[in-house]
Amino acid sequence: MRRCTSECREGGIVKFKMIMMVVMLLVLGVGLPMLLPGPNGKPMMSWRDWVPDTNGLDTVVGEIKEIAYSANEIVEKSAGVNAGLERPKLYKWQDEQGTWHFSDQPSETANNQVVEALPQTKNTMAPPPEIDFGREEGQSSSTNTTIPLPMTVPAANIPKLIEDAKNLQKLADKRAKQFNKM
Repeated sequence: MRRCTSECREGGIVKFKMIMMVVMLLVLGVGLPMLLPGPNGKPMMSWRDWVPDTNGLDTVVGEIKEIAYSANEIVEKSAGVNAGLERPKLYKWQDEQGTWHFSDQPSETANNQVVEALPQTKNTMAPPPEIDFGREEGQSSSTNTTIPLPMTVPAANIPKLIEDAKNLQKLADKRAKQFNKM
C-alpha cells in the first residue's frame, strides 16, 4: 500500500480547487443572465431560452411530407402505381345562409361540397398582445377594460386621439417646410 506524500496531497488540492473554480464559473455563466435585468427590466434570459425551438423541426417535417406527397404523385402518374400516400383533404361547402364551412371531414348534408388537398402550412404567428387603453397615471387597472386588438379604442378617448392626430399633422407640415427650405 502506497502512502500519499505532501506533494501528492497538494496536487490533489490544486485539482480540487481548479474543478471547483470551473463549476463556479459555469454556475455564474448560466445563472447570472437569469438574474440580471435587461433593458426592459425583466431578466435577460429565462429557462425557456435554453429549450430548443421546435418550430424549425415542424417546418422540416412539413417539407419532407410535401416531398413525399409530390414523389407519390409523380410515381402514380408515370407508373400508375399507388403508393398509398395521400395528401390530407380539405372539404369546403356553403350552407343555405351563404356561410362557408371548411373541414377535414366531409359534410353529410352538403350537396355542393368541394374537395381540395389540404395545404401543408402551419400558423406560427403569435396572437396580438392585449393593450390597455385609456389608463391615466395613478388610475388603477381594475377600473379599465382591456380591449384586444383589432378592436377600436373606447369612445371617451376619441377626442384626444383626434387632437393628437391634428398635432402630429401640424408637426409633420412644419418639418416638411423646414426640409424644403434646405
